[in-house]
Amino acid sequence: MQKFFRTYDAFLSSEERQSDVLTRLDARYHAIIEHGHSAIKGARILDIASHNGRWSLAALCSGAEYVLGIEARHDLVAMAHRYMKRYGISQDRYRFVVGDVHEEIRRLEPGQFDTILCLGFFYHTMHHFYLLQQFQRLAPKHLILDTAINSSKGYEVLVTREDTSNYLMAAGKEPWAWVGRLSGPLLEDALTNAGFEVSYFDWSNYLRNLGEPCPGVTNTRYGDGTRVTIHAQRSNGSSRV
Repeated sequence: MQKFFRTYDAFLSSEERQSDVLTRLDARYHAIIEHGHSAIKGARILDIASHNGRWSLAALCSGAEYVLGIEARHDLVAMAHRYMKRYGISQDRYRFVVGDVHEEIRRLEPGQFDTILCLGFFYHTMHHFYLLQQFQRLAPKHLILDTAINSSKGYEVLVTREDTSNYLMAAGKEPWAWVGRLSGPLLEDALTNAGFEVSYFDWSNYLRNLGEPCPGVTNTRYGDGTRVTIHAQRSNGSSRV
């Protein structure tokens, strides 16, 4: 496993560098970027809810041609620009847009992107099926989706609300925002219905064979199966949406 965020650690506070956050980020880097290398190298990438640019940077450092990030919070976009400059990324390889993902994605044209990254956002929205329709419309070759799910075996959405003042939660103009977690079967069938072939990163096997402690992952949802990393490809057949 490459220790990417031990090298590119400007995203983290001094406390986070000494905590489980760092091991979790490096494990996620392996599951998302290294495992998804064929979807990253040479690709034009759309980074949904790009936060402070950490995954945009990871993609660019791993061979992506270009990244467009969409993020609702101005301060996080400002941070992303600072980090790109700090790590010497040419300005013609990235762009960050401040705005609501659900609105900004409508402005994009089909065929602009080879790969969509939707990392840690899909459970901070209530508009899952709208987003999947937009992903389908944009017609990327690949979709990398990392999200929490609920444990139901049926078609269920677990609805709750989040404090929008917390930058790790949903963004919005109101103090609270409604969000939902899809069940695993619902998520998989919705992706298939949107024209994607679904493949899962095997977190259980990865953790079993890692050979070193990984508390930042083992004791979180990745360890118990209620968070998944999906590498989906656009299917050759016609969509059912």
